[in-house]
Amino acid sequence: MTKSTALTPELIGSTREEWQAIIGEEEFAVRFARFFELDLPRSRELIIAVICSGSSGADALVEIISSPKTLKTKLMNVVLRPDYTNLESQTIPPQVLEVYFEAVKATFGTAIDHEAEQVKLYGRTNDLFEMLKKISELLDIAPLDGYIHKIEGRWLTFHKSSSRLGL
Repeated sequence: MTKSTALTPELIGSTREEWQAIIGEEEFAVRFARFFELDLPRSRELIIAVICSGSSGADALVEIISSPKTLKTKLMNVVLRPDYTNLESQTIPPQVLEVYFEAVKATFGTAIDHEAEQVKLYGRTNDLFEMLKKISELLDIAPLDGYIHKIEGRWLTFHKSSSRLGL
């Protein structure tokens, strides 16, 4: 079962060990070190971990920004564990889809907690952007109650249909 959870010092440590074992210390330092040096908690930024069953570390780190003042919540980045990013496939592997889906759920959970009227999901990588386009297509057929959506550049944006934004 895939779940999202807050980062703890223990989870940061076990994830760092797992990811370094996969790609080595030098490459880890270049690609991922900044995510493991964050001061927790930060004011507007939330980094959560996505964990699939059988893993002691995170399968992904998800960067979410939420601002109660502007009533917006944004999924900014999904950082996959190193061995997920080197998969040679034309389709998105099931474990990566699970991670992305959990990241979207966590973003909406944060938006609900902060009473956000707008949720934006950023397709930073091609895989994530392709998944967001597919989600948009599915939502054209079966809309999400209470929200309208549209693709804006690399963003999949949701507005509460009764929001004061008038959208």
